[in-house]
Amino acid sequence: MLKKIIISLIPVIAIAATPSYALDDPNKCPSVESMRSISFNHVEKEDENSQWLVSTETAYKYDTNVDWHVVTYADAKDEAEALQKANSLLNLVQFVDGPAPFGRAWLCMYQNEDDMVMAISGMDDSKLMKKLMYKKR
Repeated sequence: MLKKIIISLIPVIAIAATPSYALDDPNKCPSVESMRSISFNHVEKEDENSQWLVSTETAYKYDTNVDWHVVTYADAKDEAEALQKANSLLNLVQFVDGPAPFGRAWLCMYQNEDDMVMAISGMDDSKLMKKLMYKKR
């Protein structure tokens, strides 16, 4: 799953690295507790099988100094199940690493033994974020 998420990031990093793109360094990653206060609210079908990309459509500061989008994948039969699984996942993951620079963006990683959640900062333009997260393959 991590590989899929990182591969999804690659096309937009070049756009994010343009000179006009400004980014504050995050002082820390969002705590899992603060991410639980905001539910996942956007689902996009990722493939023809049962893979869904689930995210926060709006960026939030959580308990940090910068805005973050949170994203994960879910295997589900429909959008409602994907949202339910992703929101339940926030109760199971633990912080792993970050903030780690990725181009001019920043990543924070959270996981349990099976699944991963990523917080992404530096995508302050919603169109850039949608290109990043919902790129068609």
